[in-house]
Amino acid sequence: MIALLSIVASCSFTEKIRDGKTAYDRKQYAIAAEMLQEEYESTSDQAARATIAYYIGMSYQRINDNPNSVRWFGQSMKDGFGPDATIALARALKREERYEEAARAYKRAGDQVGDARRYRGESNMCEIAQKWLEDVDSRPYKIQTLGINSPQMDYSPFPYRFGEIVFTSDRPQSYGTDRYKWTNEKFSTLFKADMYSETVELFDPVFITSDNEGNFVASRDGTKAAFVRCDQGKTFDRYCRIYYVYRERNIWSEPIEFEPTLQEINYSYPSLSDDGRLMFFSANIPNNRGGYDIYVSEYSNGIWQEPIPLSNRINTSSDEISPFIYGDTLYYASNNPNSMGGFDIFKTYLDENREWQPPLNLRPPINSGADDFGFVVDYHAKLEDNQDEVGYFTSSRKGGMGKDDIYKYIKEKPSEDLLAGGEDDEDELYNITLNLISQEKEFEIPDDPNSPVRFRKPLPDVSIEVFVNGSLMDTKTSNEFGQLSMKLESDKRYEFIGRKDGYISNRSKVTTEGLLAQLKSDTTIQSRILMEKIYYDKEIVLENIYYDFDRWEIRADAEPTLDELTELLSINQDLLIQIASHTDCRGTEEYNQTLSQRRAESVVNYLIKNGIRSDRLIARGFGESQPAIDCICEECTEDEHQINRRTTFAIIEEPKSGK
Repeated sequence: MIALLSIVASCSFTEKIRDGKTAYDRKQYAIAAEMLQEEYESTSDQAARATIAYYIGMSYQRINDNPNSVRWFGQSMKDGFGPDATIALARALKREERYEEAARAYKRAGDQVGDARRYRGESNMCEIAQKWLEDVDSRPYKIQTLGINSPQMDYSPFPYRFGEIVFTSDRPQSYGTDRYKWTNEKFSTLFKADMYSETVELFDPVFITSDNEGNFVASRDGTKAAFVRCDQGKTFDRYCRIYYVYRERNIWSEPIEFEPTLQEINYSYPSLSDDGRLMFFSANIPNNRGGYDIYVSEYSNGIWQEPIPLSNRINTSSDEISPFIYGDTLYYASNNPNSMGGFDIFKTYLDENREWQPPLNLRPPINSGADDFGFVVDYHAKLEDNQDEVGYFTSSRKGGMGKDDIYKYIKEKPSEDLLAGGEDDEDELYNITLNLISQEKEFEIPDDPNSPVRFRKPLPDVSIEVFVNGSLMDTKTSNEFGQLSMKLESDKRYEFIGRKDGYISNRSKVTTEGLLAQLKSDTTIQSRILMEKIYYDKEIVLENIYYDFDRWEIRADAEPTLDELTELLSINQDLLIQIASHTDCRGTEEYNQTLSQRRAESVVNYLIKNGIRSDRLIARGFGESQPAIDCICEECTEDEHQINRRTTFAIIEEPKSGK
């Protein structure tokens, strides 16, 4: 994450640093690591040594020295610091691609906190990442190191013109004399590189000052550009802001600060759409999904509009950074639990309904256990016959010249024998390939399906029924990564139903009707089947089920939720469910009991009317007897009353074959 850290908030306090913890708190991590090690050696108290070792590991992690962070997190764990050190060690081992050791550390952390399942997802991801490394030769991507890299940080490449890229670096040639106390290196500056001669020079003076600067991007026609500048504010913190410029007659305008911008918030990694009207960027704005999330703003009526966060399919409780928009496809980096260690590069796209599809991990050799980010497609490149795409990305992986290095990737065209499922059809000019992924939800509170979803992880070995134009044609099985790849025929309606013991079956629909006429090359359709574990006798709240006062009839705004439940029950013919209705505490017990029973029966009747057998449904009204929030009635807030007025369903009988 070192490149991100170099372009976000830092401190430049001038007070004298007297101890390692103060240096750490002041974000002077290179200094902190040295001072804390001296303190560790001079301290005999075991608890103090464990704490100091932990902060040494954190300091090295901040400056991207992962081997030393592994060493010191391990020492902290041996000294008895507790689960925090064990988890930090597991994540550092994962970044080092020592996946078997990382999985054991995750298991140990679960034992330490008394919840063996808590880190099971992270442990499973270690196994998946190891298999990805072993399968790397089958991937269409080939990568090359570049001669323009230095022993310092080189990152965020952008294809400027044919054969040229602009990138960010803190190499000795960087402008100015100040040093960044976080890393004890120079401030970052924008450089331009000739990819053929491998010569590097400072970029246009418009973009260069003595501040930290980087992350240059431009519109496809080269008339608009944006970049990041981190300057010193009144509090001595450096907050990063996005600036944009225009070019006329080959001259860039003076930078204009992107507005609207919140104070004391870091804005970074801008990306412009082809026409320059949309700007995607990453920011740590509070009250969204996580630390850093991805936003988009539209330039309209002469101003940039209020930024909108992207879908929760993209923004997670982890960090999402370095978006790159390429037509309707978005590449970005995230350090969510489905990554191989640090940041991984993911890919998503907008479907015909303008909704972002489930992101796909680009896997090795693009991704590694280290930080991988800053992925860009070089639309100026001249492709050879066997090449589909060429571009660049940044990685802190082993084998590079510095802490972060720029790599070139070449995506090769697939050969026909790599397309799974289906025979070649000479009548079809282009191939249509489906990439279907089976996933399950990981909840913040394990085994509580009413708690927020932390993330969605691959679900392997799912039996997938393939229907074509309504007829069952085949049954396939997703691989150990939850993926199924197959060739699709044109002008067909496909339906895929995923089934796995212990899970509620679900479906995904894909159509190729009219698609072939729109294609200009081979295409891949991304789709997802999201399945959930079966939790017997556990109530699951049906969202958006509301009733008029003193009434029990199903309102129109409740029908979409009940239609979803109808579809789920039609796929899972063996499930027996109980529909329950609850009221708040206002009114008499007898009245609330009668009202809740009628409401539950209304839901059951709706499901029966839509084709669900009555012998699979039970209606129960509980009145006010089982509040979700047990508050004193006269003191309950309106929100608490609303939570208590709920309609739920629960699976109350195990599936029986042949029922």
